[in-house]
Formats: sequence, C-alpha cells, structure tokens
Amino acid sequence: MKKFQFPLERVRRFRKLQMETEQVKLEQLQAHLASIDSMEAELHRQKQQADQALVESPTVGTPELAVVDSFRAYTQRMANIFALRRAQVQEEILMQKENLLVARQKYEVLERLKSNRHAKWKYDLHREVEQLATEAYLARWNR
Repeated sequence: MKKFQFPLERVRRFRKLQMETEQVKLEQLQAHLASIDSMEAELHRQKQQADQALVESPTVGTPELAVVDSFRAYTQRMANIFALRRAQVQEEILMQKENLLVARQKYEVLERLKSNRHAKWKYDLHREVEQLATEAYLARWNR
C-alpha cells in the first residue's frame, strides 16, 4: 500500500497560516491596548505629581495657576482621547477574535478530516497486511 497522502494538505497548511496570522493580529491589538493603558497611567501619574507639587508649593502665583490649569485641561483632553482610542481598540479586538475563531474553525475542520482519512488509511493498511499474511499462510499450508 502506498504512503499516506492527504489531498487537501496544501489547503490545510494555508488555513493554518491564516489562523496564525489572525492570532498575531490579535496579539498586536492586545499589545496596542496595553500601550494605551500604560500611557494613560503615565498621564495620571504626571497629573498627580503636578497636583502634589501645587499643594506643596509655599506660594502659588497667577502664572503657576495658569500653567497648572492648562496642564489639567491637557490631561483631561488626553484622557478623553485615550478613552476613545481604548474603545476603538477593544472593538477591533472583538472583531479580530471573531476572525480568529472563524479561521480556527476552518483549520480544525481540515485537521479532523485529515485525522479521519489517516485513521481510515491505517485501517485499510492493517487489513491489507492481514489479508497478505492470510494468503501467505494458506499458500504455505497448501504445499
């Protein structure tokens, strides 16, 4: 009997590559979300640091108050931008998870088909070997 060959092997490898590509895209989006979170945390830390410096300052003049007010407005704008971007990236992550799920299902269908075909091939191989052994035994017995 000939060696096992899965006729859809190229398609299976392509589906596996698609699945891995979708996984990488998901990981990149998750890394982007983590970077947004870290930038937002850094902004929050800087805002607290500025507030603390204002509280600890013995004298606060009008120019300092203007700078602090301007910085607070900046941090609020940036917080809004981060919140908007986070929502966008989270939506992209949800869509990418769906893409990954579809790609994984397409790959797994072919993987199961390959497994079933291989099991059938093994069964046929064992049956052929058994048949050859039976024929050899009967040929020797008939001599």
